Amino acid sequence: MDELAIVSEQQAFTHWKVATDIYNVLKTKVSKCNLYDWAAREIPEKNILFVGTILSTTLHYLTRFLPNRKVVFYTTLEGEPLIDPIGRNIAKHVKLVAVSQFAKEMLQHVELHCEGVVYHGIPMEDTQRDPRFDDFLNMIQHPPNKPKIRRRKYLTISSNMERKGLDHLLVAHKLVEFNNPDAVLILHSGGGFYDITRLADLLELTFDRFWFTNSFGMYDTFQMNSLTRFSEFLVQPSFTEGYGLPMAEALKHEKPVVAIDAPPYNEIIQNGKTGILIPVRQTKRVKFLNRIILLMKLYSVNDLAEAITNMLNDKYRKKLSANITKKVKMRFEAETTYPALLRHFE
Repeated sequence: MDELAIVSEQQAFTHWKVATDIYNVLKTKVSKCNLYDWAAREIPEKNILFVGTILSTTLHYLTRFLPNRKVVFYTTLEGEPLIDPIGRNIAKHVKLVAVSQFAKEMLQHVELHCEGVVYHGIPMEDTQRDPRFDDFLNMIQHPPNKPKIRRRKYLTISSNMERKGLDHLLVAHKLVEFNNPDAVLILHSGGGFYDITRLADLLELTFDRFWFTNSFGMYDTFQMNSLTRFSEFLVQPSFTEGYGLPMAEALKHEKPVVAIDAPPYNEIIQNGKTGILIPVRQTKRVKFLNRIILLMKLYSVNDLAEAITNMLNDKYRKKLSANITKKVKMRFEAETTYPALLRHFE
């Protein structure tokens, strides 16, 4: 291929990260490869790879490239998109590639053709940390002039939306800490649907057992590596995801994951091998902003608390960590996954 433009929305933090990772891989495999914010005035390349969520609005955007250029839409989906007739017509002129089998099924549910699945990848060898941030985290864990107390830390990385289940997470942590006073939940999130500070106050979660960064999207790769490495395991409390990048990031650092036993979580994590998957008690369809029907997989807070408690067991957790081998990681290595996107331009 002579030239490729990778296009995404820079303000959409996760989409832009994926687009950047794709660019870093494909720029060595295409003669001319550029990364653009979707608001860029000039995008001259004849092959367009668009990274985002398929909605009527994003499909309408792609008309700027049609009919004279090849367009591949690399899409994530948390449910069934509500596509208007114009959007459906546009979709016939682009190739849709899903980030997971779950996202592919969501496309098929609304009768949109999916060319295939290319899993998100991350640079698995990129584990360099920020030493100053390491020092900061250690200082919080063991404040100067105070006795060192052992703490078992687990991490959630999440934007603050209704479907992310952060209320369930905090209630589960309250149940966990009752019998595990050394357990610390680190929530890397920010403002949004849930008032995290108020909810923490209502649950009487004190700073020595609950750390809220309120800095989602503000840490660089080195700081995120430090934060993930600092923690013992990851908890993914969301009710629905198109993929769930934090789970792959956890695997990079040999950290097991607690999530729900449903796609796409169980496409990435093996129950009893690389994490603990809790049962889905109910599936609920929720219309979101008249743009998508979210497939919310609801679970019991007690099940989540029990899984977290089991993962706090050092012996069991280390056994799961040992299962996160290089072979497991390479399944989600960016250098391995993303070149497959180029096949869809042929």
